Amino acid sequence: MALIDAASATLAEIRPASIPAVCYRLFTMGLIGSMTKAETNRVSVQLTYAREEGFIPWDWIVDETREAERVNAWEDTAAYVETVKRAYRRDRGLTNRTGSKSGQKKGQYAERSHRCSTSSESLSA
Repeated sequence: MALIDAASATLAEIRPASIPAVCYRLFTMGLIGSMTKAETNRVSVQLTYAREEGFIPWDWIVDETREAERVNAWEDTAAYVETVKRAYRRDRGLTNRTGSKSGQKKGQYAERSHRCSTSSESLSA
């Protein structure tokens, strides 16, 4: 509980802060032995527990490595259609050169091509 108390006091002072920032402060205070992944994970687990139990407010800890979640929205349908036009890319793998669906294995096409070229070579000989 001493670790959570120290982290809470640190967060009250520097909030909002990331887990690594809290860990660094705890490290400089001598409350964790190092900044290794194992140590920072241990602190992260403790901070998650503290947040879930209401000891530390959720908004005191931030994760700046994650992109903010946002729902895509458009001004109107015309703007949406323009976005789709820009994003559209045809899947050229859908049909291969023989016109069959992409479920056919590449090796089957190559094998057939090889047999055809071998047959034509023997005819010309």
